[in-house]
Amino acid sequence: MRSLSLFRVFPRFTPTRYYSNSSSLSFEEHREAFRHKSTWELVRALAVLRMCSVQPLVDNSLQLMRGLERVGGETCLRLLLKRTLYAQFVGGETPDELRECMHKVTNAGMRCMLAATMEEDIGEKGCEAVYRENCRRILGAIDMSSGNCPSPMIQLKLSGLLPARLLLQIGDCYLAANCRQRVVEALAEGLVGKSVQMDPFENLIRDDQEALSRAVGRLRDICMSARQKGVRVLVDAEFTYLNEGLSALALGAAAAFNSSIPVVWNTYQCYLKEADSRVRIEQELLMERLGVCFGGKMVRGAYMLQERQRSQRLGLPDPICENYGETSENYDRVISFLLDRVGPRCQFIAATHNEHSIRLIIERMENENLDRRFVSFGQLYGMCEQISNPLAECGYAVYKSVPYGTLKEVLPYLARRAVENKSVLEGARKEHALLLRELRTRLRPF
Repeated sequence: MRSLSLFRVFPRFTPTRYYSNSSSLSFEEHREAFRHKSTWELVRALAVLRMCSVQPLVDNSLQLMRGLERVGGETCLRLLLKRTLYAQFVGGETPDELRECMHKVTNAGMRCMLAATMEEDIGEKGCEAVYRENCRRILGAIDMSSGNCPSPMIQLKLSGLLPARLLLQIGDCYLAANCRQRVVEALAEGLVGKSVQMDPFENLIRDDQEALSRAVGRLRDICMSARQKGVRVLVDAEFTYLNEGLSALALGAAAAFNSSIPVVWNTYQCYLKEADSRVRIEQELLMERLGVCFGGKMVRGAYMLQERQRSQRLGLPDPICENYGETSENYDRVISFLLDRVGPRCQFIAATHNEHSIRLIIERMENENLDRRFVSFGQLYGMCEQISNPLAECGYAVYKSVPYGTLKEVLPYLARRAVENKSVLEGARKEHALLLRELRTRLRPF
């Protein structure tokens, strides 16, 4: 993939017209929701939503896409997916494609949150050259995002910077530590330019300690560049068995770079039963014990199918809430906790497609006159325009998560989007109905 830092000039963020107040906010207006979309984009979105409603297709989507690649080659895969699923959910694989996507998002009054599609699972073999290239890609995304909108953000998958196996071991060290704060502080020392204190990681063999030091160096380069250019780094959550290692590194980076503003944010998956306690513990660790700022991205989660299959296979307790209703209660509870503390030193983005959760947040923000600068909303690129557009027009900061990468790189991401559309069936039905209504309105003269 060509360097994305070649293109540094993008449209400045310009908000669209605003509703006079949030009481007039509606998620039912198809003309407002899709006025920035071409007729072809409406047809494509309808086709993709229909595809995502076929359960056998969705449940086996990743295997089907990889099987298609094996049988027909990348050309066949590209022919079927590039102008459908890929175009619907992904920003592009070349700088020109990504630039065009960013134009569309910013011209609609929303903000881009770039997400390089790079991840690794246990058993997959990365190498230092791949991790260095991934670091370069993230630095390019920071460069592109800087100045493109107020408070620009990017997403970071840490499993693209070090082996998933090592992340798992870091998590084991974090869990085994008598004082987890010591682990966070040891990583923070390495992130401010000193060597990583290896006492908490003494169980790692020498090669793994050296790999950890190199990974910390890459993370340091990313965080330093982000701080210098005014970009927030949102560390993505991944599979639950990697979460402890991810949290240790994210908290270490926050301890090192969040002294005055939240530069590094962790992500919290509220479909996990432990999400509420994790947010409380990490917020208290950063703000009360370490005296730095807290930033968090609140999501429901996108690995439910794999997590349930893994827990059943290994005979482990199911970490996922019993149903969507329990997940929503968990999500709203976490958001309520953060709204009690929101301000310059405690900020979050509510990354959700759930209308009820969004209305609860807006109602509380307006009733308590909370500062909109410290609460943002996020939706995935290619989904929920009927939510994103009205929110942006009402004056709220709305980010669209825009992944980018080659077709092969984004296959796991595309599979998760298909599953997500199936899991939030009611929202998908509504989006489908609004798309159909808008398409009929446009075609009526003919």
